[in-house]
Amino acid sequence: MKRRKVTACAMAALMAMGLVGTVMPVYAKSNLKNVDDVVEIKMAVWTSGAADIYNKAAEGFNQTHDNIKLSVEMQSGDYNQYLGAKTAAKDLPDLFEVSSYSQVYDFAQNGLLADVSDHEFVDKLYDNAKEAVTYDGKVWGFPQMYEWWGVLYNKDLFKKAGIEKVPETFDEMKAVCEKLQAANITPFTAIYKDNWTVSQEFCSLFGGVLGGKDKIDSWLDSMNKGEGSFKVDGVDRVFDFMDLMKENSGQNYMDSDAATGFYAFANQEAAMIFLSDAATISVGSVTQDLPIGFFAVPVSDNADDAEVVACATDAIVANANGEHLDEALEVLDYIGDGGDWLKTVTNSYGGFMACMDIEADDEIASKDYYKDLKAYMDAGKVRSTLWNQLPSGASDVLGDDVQGYFAGITDEDQTLDALDEGFKKLAEE
Repeated sequence: MKRRKVTACAMAALMAMGLVGTVMPVYAKSNLKNVDDVVEIKMAVWTSGAADIYNKAAEGFNQTHDNIKLSVEMQSGDYNQYLGAKTAAKDLPDLFEVSSYSQVYDFAQNGLLADVSDHEFVDKLYDNAKEAVTYDGKVWGFPQMYEWWGVLYNKDLFKKAGIEKVPETFDEMKAVCEKLQAANITPFTAIYKDNWTVSQEFCSLFGGVLGGKDKIDSWLDSMNKGEGSFKVDGVDRVFDFMDLMKENSGQNYMDSDAATGFYAFANQEAAMIFLSDAATISVGSVTQDLPIGFFAVPVSDNADDAEVVACATDAIVANANGEHLDEALEVLDYIGDGGDWLKTVTNSYGGFMACMDIEADDEIASKDYYKDLKAYMDAGKVRSTLWNQLPSGASDVLGDDVQGYFAGITDEDQTLDALDEGFKKLAEE
């Protein structure tokens, strides 16, 4: 799924208000006159065909709260432009959706978000999810769902090829591809025509060779300062894996975009697809009968490096300067209690996982890929995404340069040089 990056228009709005670099005090300013008054809380979310889901979730809240009416405003256009305009007009809604990490940082450091560090839902969040909404040691919102990345595979095709266990190392991954080829089964579904797919694949692989959270954080810090490089120890492994994909994705693999790839996987034209929850949703729209399993991408010869790449890509936050902050926070607590709201939203999306341990819908929980994914999550075998913690525009640079490698236009050294040059320019902007 495409990431929505924080854009220049949102930051320009903050600068125009004279907010950048300053912190405004947070006050609860409810004008509720008496307990019989009904306060309307407006929440804005970016949506692509999800209006029914959020309206159903809001209806559940309204049926159980007499003094607050929750209205969800669906924004289907340029959401960052919407936030920028609302920020400039000092008219942000009571609750609104932001991208994790960079956008949380931008709004929090400028005093636009309410600090929710002491709310009960914070302790229920998975650590990885909490990190996505933490800035300056404080928590600034509720991350609803994880997006995740790894390898989805057709269990029937694996069985047909005589593959009895999923690979945990790169050598085992190569052996899987060899067995599939021997059985005349295309190993990987090609989805390389879109730059967002290859940028996410590259980052998912690259994070696996950096060597743990501390080294990942250090690398991200250096890249955001314009001082880092993609030329790290182990980067050859990333290109080895991409070579494996190129060699095992059939003919004319650069002609296939994500939509084509999803359809091909759903029709059992290939055994594996390396992407995200977006694949389960799209494949599910074609068929519900495909026996799909999941495993973390094995980029190295150390099985411990095979981790789910996951991130709470978006969060619901409260407007610190809203007229009815207390009531807005009451709604946020309802959203974050792991009850009806979260179950409605996550179960309706299907491929997503909640950012805390909740009971999934029976139909979803029975899916093999969901069981596999949850086993990784419960074991703590998860690491954060990279692209949404890098400078704005990172996905475009990554996508274009990595596509060049997939297409055979550039070699490894040329690709790394182009990435380093592109990211230094991003850091200077």
